[in-house]
Amino acid sequence: AYAVHNNSGWHNEKLTIRCCCCCCCRIGGVKVLMAGVALWSFGTLIAPPAAHLGIWALCATRVLVGLGEGFAPSAATSVLAWQVPSTERSRAVTTVWGGLDVGSAVGLLLSGPLIRMYGWPSVFYLFAVLGGIWCLLWPLVRPQLQDPLMQQQAAVAGAVPRVLQSSVGAEASSSAAAAEAIVDARIAAGSMD
Repeated sequence: AYAVHNNSGWHNEKLTIRCCCCCCCRIGGVKVLMAGVALWSFGTLIAPPAAHLGIWALCATRVLVGLGEGFAPSAATSVLAWQVPSTERSRAVTTVWGGLDVGSAVGLLLSGPLIRMYGWPSVFYLFAVLGGIWCLLWPLVRPQLQDPLMQQQAAVAGAVPRVLQSSVGAEASSSAAAAEAIVDARIAAGSMD
């Protein structure tokens, strides 16, 4: 069972990472991270009732959890790259990824007493509620604000293709126009430093 879990987790993660990268580029890591947490919290919330329905229903809830969790690493990395100032980024990465280990340890320590006092479903309900609270509080952190340096770099990255396209498109047969476009792009990139 362990090998099947690890193998399916690897394939699930491979699939979700690719999807997540596309979503992060289109709608931003902030929204993707929140959607991932909401999805895995929902899957966790419905796991106890699903377990009473049968093994296939329980497996379906675990697929939801896996999909939500699969989006988290890429989305969190995107959020850290775009929203955290470059001078604070290494500290933020350490805090986030180190916090995963701390959270796992705390969750394991809490699970035993919760199961003993309230039964096994209490663990699922507690962690689902915590995820839901996180989803409600996440927008209050104002995660959509970007690091100003990252905004400048994004503007340059977006300007370079437009400069190349407009210069090359005007005189497609002229290599001088292409060379001029490259110089213009380098000047634009250098002016942002």
